[in-house]
Amino acid sequence: MGDVYSYGNGIALSGNDIYVAGATYDGPGLHRTLLWKNNDISGINILATGTGIEATGVVISGSDVYVCGQDAGTAKVWKNGVSMTLNNSANCYVKALAIDGADVYTEDIPIVVS
Repeated sequence: MGDVYSYGNGIALSGNDIYVAGATYDGPGLHRTLLWKNNDISGINILATGTGIEATGVVISGSDVYVCGQDAGTAKVWKNGVSMTLNNSANCYVKALAIDGADVYTEDIPIVVS
């Protein structure tokens, strides 16, 4: 009750810019997937809001910023702040990603419900 906290899961450097992917928890049901840039409040990009949401990694390729994670139990990749739909992504999250030219590779992890 009343606990508010933020955390980073992934970090990337591009030139003089530092990017951190993570989330903030503002109370029950109030999660935000975030991308921080250069520790500046104006550099915060809210990618999604809801429950079961978090960003787990970030990769920079040229001028494109890719963030991976999950949105309510569905694996997600955001490119420049826009959510990309992944095939077979239900009950998974993306822990890591790599970019090779125009190809995006992900490490999808199943979510185990017990």
